[in-house]
Amino acid sequence: MIKLHNIEKIYTGPTHEQLKVLQIDRLDIAKGEKVALAGPSGSGKTTLLNIITGISTASQGEIWVNDEAVHTLDERARDEYRARTVGILFQTFNLLPGFTALENITLAMSFSSKIPPKDRQKRAKDLLEQLGLGGRLHHRPRQLSSGQQQRVALARALANRPALLIADEPTASVDFESARVIIELLETSSRENEATLLVASHDPAVLNAFDRVIQLNHKGQMVKPDEAGLPLKEAKLS
Repeated sequence: MIKLHNIEKIYTGPTHEQLKVLQIDRLDIAKGEKVALAGPSGSGKTTLLNIITGISTASQGEIWVNDEAVHTLDERARDEYRARTVGILFQTFNLLPGFTALENITLAMSFSSKIPPKDRQKRAKDLLEQLGLGGRLHHRPRQLSSGQQQRVALARALANRPALLIADEPTASVDFESARVIIELLETSSRENEATLLVASHDPAVLNAFDRVIQLNHKGQMVKPDEAGLPLKEAKLS
């Protein structure tokens, strides 16, 4: 499903120095696999997610997702790739302020042909109700709490039944119970649609919900499991 080879991301600093923030020699994630991405702040977790989704490009290397060579796509083609293949839950939500919760989700479905137009309203409503927002369908983002906005953003990520689900710190703005619901819904959607799930998180309870955890160090490099210092299997979202 996901194959990365010789990935580097390099930025030019304010004094023209080269800053290497990500260096992944090889990463393979199988179709339907559920994987967590861990590491300290600044380790390149969000950068890696952005490269996989085509939001940003790598300085070098190959990115294959669902047998598609993402590294060869221009900006417009990457937009189309995301619409048909990827569901993304951003840290900052990225909801459209002038649209209601329901409209934010149905609009996302309009960029893909996966959900027939006649079914989009019902699917959006069903997703919001599953997330406890049945009474907030017609509220705009500014009328919702941060946690409620996060759940709307999650519903939008799930709307097109994507082959790849990406979530960047999905429980950062919600309470424990909401975090449990979000992770359960991500896992359920992944299982029902045979989608690959990749979640970046600092939360030990989230990391311990995954059988495979990829750890990045402060140089943006993958570290071996026995060197990662990952949390023990204690905190649980249950």
